[in-house]
Amino acid sequence: MNTEELRETLKRCDIVLIPIGTVEQHGNHLPLFTDNFICIEVAERAAEKISNEFPVVVAPLIPFGKSTESKDWIGTISLEPLTLFNLVRDVCKSLAHMGFRKLVFVNGHGGHSQFLGSVAADIGRETKTFIAVFDWWGTDLLSEIKAKHQESREAGIFHACEMETSQIMFLRPDLVSVDKIQESYPTKFTTATGYRNLLIEKPHHVFNFSWNFEDISRSGAVGDPTKASKEKGKVFFDELVNALCGVLREIKELV
Repeated sequence: MNTEELRETLKRCDIVLIPIGTVEQHGNHLPLFTDNFICIEVAERAAEKISNEFPVVVAPLIPFGKSTESKDWIGTISLEPLTLFNLVRDVCKSLAHMGFRKLVFVNGHGGHSQFLGSVAADIGRETKTFIAVFDWWGTDLLSEIKAKHQESREAGIFHACEMETSQIMFLRPDLVSVDKIQESYPTKFTTATGYRNLLIEKPHHVFNFSWNFEDISRSGAVGDPTKASKEKGKVFFDELVNALCGVLREIKELV
């Protein structure tokens, strides 16, 4: 958009989607930009799909994030929490100043879930806007997708896994190093490796603890990308886009 196009759009649109991802290692077979590819695509497809009902603007991508678990791996660019807070806050303040009243982060990185959830209320209060965070792997949504489509075992869908690899196979098959795909189930923090409470795959997120990818993986990938396919990637995206559209319809009705 140019300035005039945005000014006209703001007369009938108060919702903006903000894709936020990160640049980090995704094993030996997926690109460093994986999280960014996914969150951009989900945001743009949802905005396009719902455009026949009401307009939604997609803001430019926030490409860098907090990647603590991967920060020692080659390829990862990780921001300090205060740096990311100030970046997110300034973006929200700018969008609010333009006239957007409903800001929706389309989050592509698991390391942001707790962070964005904890700062959304404070930034929303400061900017006098409604702020929501859409994690595409949200517990209920991911549980439904797993129940219908997962072929891998426990923790088979985690990082550079069956799901993420399928998504990039669908979006950018030219960037998937198929010859380097191999299963990479975690070496600890699963029930299969003898744990009951220290679990990285937490269905109800009842217990959190610190860990790094070096603790559980030699390649950086966690899960089973050998079960991935382009066809699954399309199905996953359709599910995610439909879920985000459902969220947007409710946000649209907020006063």
